[in-house]
Amino acid sequence: SVDVSHKNHATGFDLQVIQTNAKSFVMTVNGQPLAISEYTGNGTSEKPFVYAWQTQMATDWQDDKPRPGDKTTELKFNFYDGMTLIDDYTVTYIDYGSEESKEEDKPVTQKAFEGGLYNSKAESITRGKTEFYPLMGTSLNMRITAPDQSERDITIEIPPIPLEYLSSDQRIRSTDSLRIETSYYTFGSDAIATGVQLKLFHLNGQNVALNPSVRRKADAPVIGLPILVNTKVYQSGTFKAMVCENEASVFEETNLSVIDHGDGYLEIQTHHLSGFGVEVVPESAGSGDDDGNCFIGVLLGM
Repeated sequence: SVDVSHKNHATGFDLQVIQTNAKSFVMTVNGQPLAISEYTGNGTSEKPFVYAWQTQMATDWQDDKPRPGDKTTELKFNFYDGMTLIDDYTVTYIDYGSEESKEEDKPVTQKAFEGGLYNSKAESITRGKTEFYPLMGTSLNMRITAPDQSERDITIEIPPIPLEYLSSDQRIRSTDSLRIETSYYTFGSDAIATGVQLKLFHLNGQNVALNPSVRRKADAPVIGLPILVNTKVYQSGTFKAMVCENEASVFEETNLSVIDHGDGYLEIQTHHLSGFGVEVVPESAGSGDDDGNCFIGVLLGM
């Protein structure tokens, strides 16, 4: 299997691939094999394959898409073990003609981060996905940009999920493989922390809900979502989880637990999928130093 993610920048994107068990790994883009010299790394989580794509490499721009003045190109990556296809990944890259068009194209959750929760524009977005069988669970390894602009490796741990916690207009069988997709947002130097959005799909693109709000169960399996704190602004403190659910336009406080692993690494314990961030919990008026310190670490448990 492979964990794939990509990060856009002003002149292209970087594709990152972590692969396991492939004895003869081959990567193609739009049907053309890539030579080993065209990407770096060895495919491990410590040194993933990285393919750097630049806009001047595009051969099939679609003009005025999604809006007049914009240009769009699509690149489909296939990953093989020898001749056997093991996964694929598609990147749609948009060269925006104006800042107004770029702003209009942002997802609702990103706008809720930028205009509300963190009040700061996203400077880096890393998107990734992996496929898994719900009854087996999986982990998704990614390398994201931390608030201090360093690159840090994070792992999203997805436990085995009984089918009773999944909901879809399409029947879900125990043998069905699902795809989980994530977007990690890194903001400006004054933002509290990173933010993340997590979504689940059938392989045909049909949405799948995990423990939906209409019949949410408190005993649903818990996913650990890493959040990286801006340690230049917050050396220590107590944080609460914030959620932007069902494509809402604002973040709201939730009672999900937040675990502080130290070194600016938090983990939100969630039993459903949504957009997630954190806020600092204000110190209670008149509380002493001892009262404040005893709560740093494990926050807002259910």
